[in-house]
Amino acid sequence: MNSILFLKQTDFSLSLFPEQLESAFAKKIVTDDILQTEEYIDVEQFDCIAAEANSISGELKQFFLRTAQKTNSALLLLADSAEKNDVMELSEAGVIVFTSPIKADDVEKALIVFAANKRRILTVETQLSAERATIEEERLIARAKTVLGRYLNMTEQQAHRYIERQSMNLRQSKIQTAESILKTYES
Repeated sequence: MNSILFLKQTDFSLSLFPEQLESAFAKKIVTDDILQTEEYIDVEQFDCIAAEANSISGELKQFFLRTAQKTNSALLLLADSAEKNDVMELSEAGVIVFTSPIKADDVEKALIVFAANKRRILTVETQLSAERATIEEERLIARAKTVLGRYLNMTEQQAHRYIERQSMNLRQSKIQTAESILKTYES
């Protein structure tokens, strides 16, 4: 993880975020205002968005609920004290909530788990987009076969062979052949 946006709503004498973890981020922006933090989120993507507060206020809770919906960043909330209902609601939204006493090891483990899960999700999303592209290609070819059947009275098997032959003869993909068939007969 490279960048962190840190919202600090505590007294300066009380620092809940472990210092060795703060130094692990190459880019660190510290704010003390929720609106300013939201402006940063709208402009930039952060690996981690963390907040430190004496307690979970309604405004801070709503900030994290909104942020959880619009970003893929790790969301950490370190509070001196918190209501159990607030912790449960934020956890369900994907916010990792720590209350005092906070151990650096626990926060570090949470960030490691988040990074691993994020990599896994990105892998699944990449596979999913490849599958969607394949499905879209198959739909396009199926439409071209239907058009050939409708206009040239070909069976599905004949249309399939026709598309394959045209693709080989013209040295182009089946998709390009299907697109040219659709252009020819559907326009």
